[in-house]
Amino acid sequence: MAGRRRGGRAIFVPILAALLAAPAPAPAEDLIAVVERAGEGHADARFRMGLIYFQGDIVARDARQAAGWFRKAAEQGYARAQNWLGRMHEDG
Repeated sequence: MAGRRRGGRAIFVPILAALLAAPAPAPAEDLIAVVERAGEGHADARFRMGLIYFQGDIVARDARQAAGWFRKAAEQGYARAQNWLGRMHEDG
């Protein structure tokens, strides 16, 4: 079982780095837009909020907040959020 967790992290971290390395608008403008869209119920914005809390560069890292946002998007059928939420549960 321990080997499985280690392998999961090995895949998960590079995926996170690749997703967050993509060019984005200015952080303040991007964050405002994401927060507004997440509040309106957009699954993609809720997923992005999860990433923001998971990474902790723009706001303090908060795994509970990240999981909450991933869960909201996952409940809307957003596959990437379902994957991340599953990985978070797998990694503890």
